[in-house]
Amino acid sequence: MSEWDDATKPGGDFLKASDIEGETQRVKIVNISMQEMNKYESEDVEMCFLAHFQGTEKILKLNKTNRIYLKEHCGIVGGANGDGIATFEPFGLVLYKKTYKLGTGILVRLPDQTPPAQEDDVPF
Repeated sequence: MSEWDDATKPGGDFLKASDIEGETQRVKIVNISMQEMNKYESEDVEMCFLAHFQGTEKILKLNKTNRIYLKEHCGIVGGANGDGIATFEPFGLVLYKKTYKLGTGILVRLPDQTPPAQEDDVPF
C-alpha cells in the first residue's frame, strides 16, 4: 500500500467536493506531482496526477477530464520534466462541483471561463 491510502479516509489530504464552500472556489495551482496509488478498494496500483495549491495542504487527484483541460487550456502536463513534478508559475483556477449519477466531483476551469453545460457522462 502507498502512503496515500489513508488520504481517502474522512479528514484525509485529498480535496473532496464537500470541501468546496458554495458552488465554486478560487485557488492558485503551484505544481502537479505524480504518485503511484492503490486503486479504490483494490490492490492494483495506478499512476496518479496530483494538483497542489497555494495556502492549503489538501491536494486534488486529477481525473482524466481535468488533466485534458489543464493540457489543452494551460499547456500543463504532469511529470513533464521526468522527476514526476510539473513546475510552472502559479496561476489561478476555479474549482467547481459537478454532479453525476455516481456522485459529485470536482472539475477545474480558468477564472475567465464559464463551466461547460452539464452532461451525464462520468469524467474518469
